[in-house]
Parts: sequence; structure tokens; C-alpha cells
Amino acid sequence: MPEPKPSRWHVPPDAELHWRSWDEQEHLVYHAQSGDTHYLNPVAAEVLRYLQGSSATADELTRQLAGTIGVEADNALLDQIEQLLGQLDELGLIEPRCDDPDTPSGEVDSPADASPLNASDESS
Repeated sequence: MPEPKPSRWHVPPDAELHWRSWDEQEHLVYHAQSGDTHYLNPVAAEVLRYLQGSSATADELTRQLAGTIGVEADNALLDQIEQLLGQLDELGLIEPRCDDPDTPSGEVDSPADASPLNASDESS
């Protein structure tokens, strides 16, 4: 049985992220702690920027994103957001909130295949 997913996510307070964006469609983020540069599509960039300012659940992010891009906040979007959160966690860009009593200890399973949201690692 898969582990439950953490209920709240955030960018760690000590994370040093440097952004470059072009035409609101292409985004690069350099993660100083790992030395990796990541290419993010607009959805992944929107989620990561949101999590830099506050913590949120997958449900909250789905509603926020749906309102921002003008789509329905349905289960398909929620599934994509949950997959994206797993990928961002695997890359070390976000983490579960430690002060959340619903957050399980240990690793969170992340899908090995590429997300339809296209968050990818462009390590340098």
C-alpha cells in the first residue's frame, strides 16, 4: 500500500533559488544548494513560485492554479499537481512541512516517469 502524501508543501526556508524567465512560457531555476539548473514549464514555475511564499496542500494548489490559468479544478488537474509535487520534492526544491502533524515521516513515493507538466532536470 502506498504511503499517504504529505498534506502541506513548501520551499525550504534556506533554499536559494535563482530564476530566469522568458515570455512567461520558459523558466529556469538554479538551485544553489545542489548546483542544478532546472527547466520548468509555466505550471511547474507557478507552483514553485507559490510555494516560495507559503505552504499549501495539493488541493489548495489545484484551486489556485485553476483560477490562475482559467481551467476547472478537477481530479485530472489534482493528479497532475500531486505528480508535480512528487517531482519537485525528488529534485530537492520543495519539502513537506515539518510542523504539520499530518505529514508522515520518511520518503514520499514519486513517479519515475516524466510528468505531463514537464518539470525536468537540466543539471549543469
